[in-house]
Amino acid sequence: GKVIIHCVRHAEAYHNLRENPDRRIITDPKLTQLGVKQALNLKETFIPSNNITHILCSPLTRTLQTAQIAFEDLISQGLKVVAYPDLREHGSGPTSTGTSLQELQHLLHNANQITDLSLVSEGWEM
Repeated sequence: GKVIIHCVRHAEAYHNLRENPDRRIITDPKLTQLGVKQALNLKETFIPSNNITHILCSPLTRTLQTAQIAFEDLISQGLKVVAYPDLREHGSGPTSTGTSLQELQHLLHNANQITDLSLVSEGWEM
């Protein structure tokens, strides 16, 4: 069979705000209100969503949030968001630094049934 891969960039996060003086020192930034709206827009407009069999994203907060919002309908049908560290944005600044596995497990405790962290190991965030 044919494999089709759709790549989606995360929605706007706090480090994307040019007017934010702290934007370059934020560690693992979350989505802004506009970012949440962008993810919701993706949910409504992404046509091939009914053919998706896997949802992979980096364990960075902004990517997890984008995937959980944009693919909520697929998640409600039983698909999980698989956090895959090799998909992570790499850079030298804090915005490219993730949250530790222990913190991710704690933060995602309520979302544990929709997020698979089994590929994430301690120290991935460095």
